[in-house]
Amino acid sequence: MIPRLPRNIYKTLDLLLLQSFTRFNQISYSKKPQEVRILQYTHTFIHSAYYYPTSKSLGDNAVALVTTMNKRTVWNILDHKINLIGTNQSTKITRQASLSTEHRSFERCDYLLITAQSNMIDNMEKLEIEAKGVLVEIPIKRPIYFAPKPVVFCVSPQFAAEQWQTFLVQLHVSKRYGAHLHLYIVSMVESYFKLIKEYEKLGLVSIEPWLTIKFPITDGPYLEPNRNVELRNQAAAHTDCLLMYKESASFVGILDMDDILIPTANSYYEEFEREYAGDWLISALHYDKYDYKTIKVADLKSQSLSSIVKNAERLPTKDTGKSFLRPERFNST
Repeated sequence: MIPRLPRNIYKTLDLLLLQSFTRFNQISYSKKPQEVRILQYTHTFIHSAYYYPTSKSLGDNAVALVTTMNKRTVWNILDHKINLIGTNQSTKITRQASLSTEHRSFERCDYLLITAQSNMIDNMEKLEIEAKGVLVEIPIKRPIYFAPKPVVFCVSPQFAAEQWQTFLVQLHVSKRYGAHLHLYIVSMVESYFKLIKEYEKLGLVSIEPWLTIKFPITDGPYLEPNRNVELRNQAAAHTDCLLMYKESASFVGILDMDDILIPTANSYYEEFEREYAGDWLISALHYDKYDYKTIKVADLKSQSLSSIVKNAERLPTKDTGKSFLRPERFNST
């Protein structure tokens, strides 16, 4: 997904997509704003909450929440009020969070990715959210301050995944050009998961368990969230990854498993630095994506990266491209 804000310069390059033969229809959205009906009570799902003792872009003692919210909560979802309470050993403070999104509500599904951000208290030990006088504690995570590599690729959540051939191509190409893979997993076949775990032991891959949205009640007037969120809520996982590596990675890429980027330089880092050319007005590089088909093998011993590339055939179709960000310039995707 292409980040929409801030309104800075985007450079466009090329990206390779290796695919199987399953195709999906592209969804078209109307450009005319549609009226959003307001409901009295709606759902919010909190995916993760990060606490930054120090941050280059968010400030000291910053808190960032990754949430999925129903846009019908209020007329303008960004006007919704969320109170956060931070506690350390001696003090408790309350702050109102500012909400932001990279999505336009009239073009999207009912549930949107919303980030909530505020600056809290030194040495915060507990974070709570308040609604109508009820406090709920939120588990907090710390960002990674030392990334395995300067370039991190955030790979979309894997659902019932079984295409281990694509994973091996992505892994070895990314390793060759200097990127670390951070994978979000909902479900996959056991043998595939065991294979990924072996590469995790080598430090080439990080695995992040990822939960689908679940509410105790999804009857009317509510909507079943997983059927009313765009692309199975990939943006939430991408945003979680961006916030995780915000303070440590030089560049963060937003990819699907079958998005294969082969740079023209010796490494991803070298190419991205060249294309940014030290211009801080450029917040992201956007790569166009072209479809290819190739031959896959049935067993691990027969897997050959060179044969996959040699047998790749470009298709006449072109898919939505991908972006590679400076993490300090974005808080969500």
